[in-house]
Amino acid sequence: MPDFDHPRNYMHAIIESLESEDTEANTRVGTALSLVVPLSLHLSSSHVPTGEVDEFRTRLTRLISGEPNFAGLYRYLGDCSDYAELGRLNGYARACLMRSVLQVFDDEFAAWSQAESAVVLEGFSEEIADIDQTLREVSDEAPPVREEEIPNWVPDSHWWWRAPRQQDMSEGERASRLEYDHWDGV
Repeated sequence: MPDFDHPRNYMHAIIESLESEDTEANTRVGTALSLVVPLSLHLSSSHVPTGEVDEFRTRLTRLISGEPNFAGLYRYLGDCSDYAELGRLNGYARACLMRSVLQVFDDEFAAWSQAESAVVLEGFSEEIADIDQTLREVSDEAPPVREEEIPNWVPDSHWWWRAPRQQDMSEGERASRLEYDHWDGV
């Protein structure tokens, strides 16, 4: 495993993951997206020339928006949406984490003007809007994510973490929802 003490190592691992022909697109994109938050944190405390970061953004966007990674990106968005749909039960925190990763990717690394097609940005934006709408809809009954469970890198602008309306939900009710198995209702 590479030494991840420097942002360049994260950038290299992300590109290498997206270029790999040994794994499925879902796995490639999932691996790449799992590294964007640590990369973002490292970039904020390290000096990497702006041109190098811009080149990385362009390459990342071209790779993730082209086939076959395009399908992996939409699978990741679909998985986030599925977790959001389960938000009244045990999917809310996972949906929040995935949604925050997508936001960091979009804010800091996506160079949409370099995408293989404008359709990718349109589809990405539509999926994000749908996920956000679902998170708003389920927040009326979603088990709250306790403040100490929210990753410390999450900015206040990621409203979805604090959106559940029942912040005073009892621990018993919260536990029963979080431990819910969808087969319980069958």
